[in-house]
Formats: sequence, structure tokens, C-alpha cells
Amino acid sequence: MPERMPWLRLVRLRKSPHKTSSPKSLLVRHGLALPMKEGAHSIFQNTQGAPDAPKMPKETDLTVIAPAGDLLVEVRCDDGNDSFSYRADAELLRQSSPYFEALLGSGFSEGARVIAEHGKLRKKHGDNFITEVPADELPRVCISNIGKISKVNTIKNITADFLRAVHGLDLAVPSPPIQNIANLAIVADRFDALPSFSKFVRRKKYLQMLDAKTKSKPSSNMSEERVRQRLLIGILLDHPPWVTKYSKQLIMNDSVQWKPQAEDEESSALWWDIPRGVEGLDLGQRGCN
Repeated sequence: MPERMPWLRLVRLRKSPHKTSSPKSLLVRHGLALPMKEGAHSIFQNTQGAPDAPKMPKETDLTVIAPAGDLLVEVRCDDGNDSFSYRADAELLRQSSPYFEALLGSGFSEGARVIAEHGKLRKKHGDNFITEVPADELPRVCISNIGKISKVNTIKNITADFLRAVHGLDLAVPSPPIQNIANLAIVADRFDALPSFSKFVRRKKYLQMLDAKTKSKPSSNMSEERVRQRLLIGILLDHPPWVTKYSKQLIMNDSVQWKPQAEDEESSALWWDIPRGVEGLDLGQRGCN
């Protein structure tokens, strides 16, 4: 055991122990507009106030999450060069997350625009307009920054799996690896959808399957990154057995992040700096007296 014990607090989560930003403040922070004031315009409107689609980055083929979905969700890469679109069910999104409830509600210009476009489509094609309207005529909302996930070749697949989860659908892989679940938990946290995602994970028994895979293997052989991924999942998805087990293991084994020469990298995945007050930010305050 190291002479100076890094500070890592064992926690048992019932509800989120920290105060988070409200869904509306999160939306505003990421460039989404409150109801329009005279003379103002949102990212979805031109300067004359007429509804208009934003300039589109390079877009790949549409991924259909909900065949009868009434909304296109466009997710843009952080560099702004690529985007990926998904057909989704607006009501299921709203039920899954206060973030989407705010985004798609009438209190924001984007939500008001979606409601207005649905009204136009309903007037033109009838109440069952979903079966009549081509996907490219559906209203579209744009989001970016899906959270501090690990480096991936493309955000297309992880975003699709997140949307599948909030729609209650199977993921692309029947038995997803630990890194996938950790990344999905990060995305769910980013969009304030942890309660619905946690229920989905429990229903699918993903954590039990992951435990079964490692039951016969010594836990001491697990890499620090895997330990951190499990700890993060335990915290975000309120799974106390993993919080207790893997926080203890991280303390006992020490961490490369607690070395004096360790450097914080903004591009590192969230599990390298465990949130919720579990892992101290100041290396100088981590030692025990």
C-alpha cells in the first residue's frame, strides 16, 4: 500500500448526491434557445424569423431507431465535420429524460418549432401523417457533445445504442462489453437519462452478465481502466456492490492518476476522473494525515 493513501470516498448512492444543472440550464449552455424574443433568432431560424434548417455538416445515412418515429435527431461530432441522424419517437425521448422533455417542449424555440411542424404535417396528411411522410420531411433537432466518452472511431454506434436503450430496444450487441456500458452511462448522464437507462440495464441484466464473465478470474488481474469503468458504472447507475468493491480495489492498488507527475487530459474518458465527489481533484489534498 502506498505511504500516502489517495483520497477516495466509499459511497452508497440512493439518489444523485450532488446538485446538477437543471435540464433548461443544460440546454442553454449547449446553445439551445429559450422562447423567442422580438428581434432574436435561434440556431434553427434565419434572421428574418422564418423557420429554416441549420447548415448541415457531412451527414451519413439515416439510422432508424423507431420506424414510426416522428422526429429526426441529428448528433454532431465535436469537430463539427460529421453528423449522424436518427429517426426517433419524440414522446419516448421526452419520457426518458428531463433534458429531452425540456428540449422538445413548448418552452424552447426548438420544441415549439417541432410542435408547429407536426401540426403542419398533421393538417396536410391527417392524424396518421407518420405513415405518409418521408423521413426527410420530419422535424429535426440538433445536439452535440454526447459526454466524456472514450476515444472511438465514430460516435454513430454509441449514440444509436443510447437511443435504442431509451426506446427500450435491444442494443446492437446482445452482450455488450464493459467499456460500451460505461460509455453509454456517460451519454445517459450527459442527457439526464440515467434513471431510464439504469432501469434498462437492470432489465437486461447486463451487470450480472459482466460479473459472471469475471467470476473465475482474480480481480487483481483487472486493469485499472476496467476497475475505473466498473466503479463509474456503479456510481452512475446506483449499483452499490460495484461502488464498494471497485473503490476499495482502486484504493488498495493505487492509481496512475494519483502520481505527482500525472497530467489531466481533457480528452480522457470520464472514468479517469471519477465524478460525484468520489475522487478528489486536487492531488495535494489526496493524502491521509
